[in-house]
Amino acid sequence: MKIDAARCEIVVCDGVTGGRAARVGWMRKHLTARLAERELDVVHFPFASGPFDYEGAAVVTQHDTVRFQLRSATSRAAVRERGRIDRQIAQAGWHVIVPSGVEAEVFATHTGVARSRVAVVHHGVSDAMRVDDPVEARTYAVWAGSPYRHKNVETLTEAWRVFGRRGVDAPRLRLIGAADGVADLPDGATAEAAVAHEQLAGVYQHALVMLFPSKYESFGLPVLEAMAAGTPVIGSRLPVFEELFGERMLMVDADDPAAWADAVARLASDAALWERLSRGGRDHAAGFTWERCARETAAVYRGAIG
Repeated sequence: MKIDAARCEIVVCDGVTGGRAARVGWMRKHLTARLAERELDVVHFPFASGPFDYEGAAVVTQHDTVRFQLRSATSRAAVRERGRIDRQIAQAGWHVIVPSGVEAEVFATHTGVARSRVAVVHHGVSDAMRVDDPVEARTYAVWAGSPYRHKNVETLTEAWRVFGRRGVDAPRLRLIGAADGVADLPDGATAEAAVAHEQLAGVYQHALVMLFPSKYESFGLPVLEAMAAGTPVIGSRLPVFEELFGERMLMVDADDPAAWADAVARLASDAALWERLSRGGRDHAAGFTWERCARETAAVYRGAIG
């Protein structure tokens, strides 16, 4: 989507320094006054950190509901803080954007925000991730991300130990972004430093399969990016994946390493299955664009203005 420069203005706020905590603190203390200086139809808070004393029309993006679906992945302090924010959003009557239908239902059920005010806006895939002719020489399995507890990377390392106990060959396992988060790696697995987002396209395009064993996801953008690169995906059997991707990926119980080993072996040995998932995923990912995301976000703005 092209931006009309005549209708856009970037306002730089002085005095914002430090890391995320400092920026959030500044925003809660000073941003409401800055917003009040302007005649605004609607304000979009792209993450749920405030300032929630703003009295105008607003839209808030809620990126996850992990605090409701997997409490073990969220600290008690974070649950309390997010609960306070949820109550403020509900009381203000603001509109909310979430990335999937599953998230919309969970958020509305647990927060008291009217379901009619919760809009589903899917993420998009950057053009850099898309390929027309997938690379044929693919030799490794890949996971990419940050090894948070709910990402469940240990299921993959255990799956590669299953390969070892069975005495069968397995593709090399690359854990991108897990260099400091995964210890005691099995044979055939490497934990590597994170790479720049623009480099991920090349990582995915040369992978035999992308693995995503999370116990919770709000959307699963890496899954969609791998599909755009023509790389088949094996993921956890999660409601959000069933909603967004369905039969375009293989799904396995998140806590069953042997089943993951079986799925990888099946995909590596079945060329027809590999081609079906590669082509089907690529075609499916074509419908997820940032242009569509922007249009649907603008529609939420119009609804919030009333």
